[in-house]
Amino acid sequence: MGYLLKLNGMSLLYAFVLFVHIELMMNVYRIERLTGWTDAGKLIDAAQVLIFICFTVLLFIINRRWIGKQKWRYVTTILWFPYLYALIRSFAALYPITNPQEVPLPAVGLIALGEMVVFPLYVAAIQFFSRDFAAAFNTKG
Repeated sequence: MGYLLKLNGMSLLYAFVLFVHIELMMNVYRIERLTGWTDAGKLIDAAQVLIFICFTVLLFIINRRWIGKQKWRYVTTILWFPYLYALIRSFAALYPITNPQEVPLPAVGLIALGEMVVFPLYVAAIQFFSRDFAAAFNTKG
């Protein structure tokens, strides 16, 4: 039971990485309106890269400790999707778009769909390399 909770926790963390990236990308207009910054897009892009790098390192470390070398770890390449869906739906319910000028462009949705198609490869790569890293250095996991 404990391994199942860890597996779901890792899937939630993976979904959170993509959720933050998608929501920052979709809400540039809101952030500009709320903060008053005229060129918030560059800051958001820098924040997205920094968040992605930090979470990649964090997920690598947590995955090596929690999940280990078991074959079930690859289930997270699919299990993150329901968590992402729940996060996006809850965010949309809590913060609905009230200003029609804040609606994101249609191309942003296509970019988000492309990211969701490629994201399982990212998850599988972290799973694969964290397993090899743990085996190479003979650490716990």
